[in-house]
Amino acid sequence: MKKKLVILITSIFLCNCCFAGIVLQAESAVIGLGINFSEDCFDTEEPKRFSFIGERPLSSIISNLMWEFNSKNTDTNFHFMTGVGVGLAEYGFSLTFPMVFEFTLARFEKTMLELSFNPNLGIAYGLFGGEFFYFVPSVDLIWGRKDRKWLYGGIGLAATGTYNGAYYKDFGWQQNFYATIGIHLLFGVKFPSW
Repeated sequence: MKKKLVILITSIFLCNCCFAGIVLQAESAVIGLGINFSEDCFDTEEPKRFSFIGERPLSSIISNLMWEFNSKNTDTNFHFMTGVGVGLAEYGFSLTFPMVFEFTLARFEKTMLELSFNPNLGIAYGLFGGEFFYFVPSVDLIWGRKDRKWLYGGIGLAATGTYNGAYYKDFGWQQNFYATIGIHLLFGVKFPSW
């Protein structure tokens, strides 16, 4: 166990020294509109159902540990981050894999404004069992330091959703799709690479 921990810490240190900066980010979708689509081939009365849920809070809170590649190059207008995120999903716990694409929109004396896109795909585990395909894509405006270090924050739009389904030969689909779209908030800290 100690050997694995030493290898992990050494790997993170080397990655940070060579080409990537460590980023910790927390994000949450706050309030939005929801839809639900379900299909049950064994339901003879109403096999397909669609409902508009209306305004409701989104229960999506994710903490991300990411690496920002090429973080030392502050002159480029594009940066990429990836890593792993854990959080609370609509039905339980989530494990996502963020892939953040950031494009610089404007540079000021000490700060800058960026447009960020993150497909953020993963899986969710229900509190009462079950696994779901889980996604939290978002588009955000990010305000941060021009040197890409320390604190930053942003606001934008995000969709959260879950999907699970199965196909039964000679019967059809049994599936459920649930999605919401709403306001997305995020904040984080970018540790400088050495």
